[in-house]
Amino acid sequence: MKFPVRALALAGVLVIATVLAACGGSSPSQSATKVEVSAKEFMFEPDPIVVPANQVVEIVLTNDGVVEHDLTIESLGFALAVAIGETKTGQIGPLEPGTYEVHCAVVGHKEAGMTTTLTVE
Repeated sequence: MKFPVRALALAGVLVIATVLAACGGSSPSQSATKVEVSAKEFMFEPDPIVVPANQVVEIVLTNDGVVEHDLTIESLGFALAVAIGETKTGQIGPLEPGTYEVHCAVVGHKEAGMTTTLTVE
């Protein structure tokens, strides 16, 4: 069975149009506000951590200390653990305005003063 050249050309144009529509029809994804945090004995930098409201926040946590650390925000259900010399990234949000307690959940670190706040403005 032979297909006319016009029918094949039309089919090709329809396939290309469908692919282009699928690629261009979605709304852009929400970009994240990036904040770099250093964890070391027994503090976080920056202190406090300040980010804009109603944004997804990308936390880049680097362990600049000599023991394991994490960054935990219990009220938001967020935790990010990093081994010595390691950097990890996690996202949270979009966040409502407010002040959230941040601490290191490694045993004894919170009690040693490894706390800060996340201020969402």
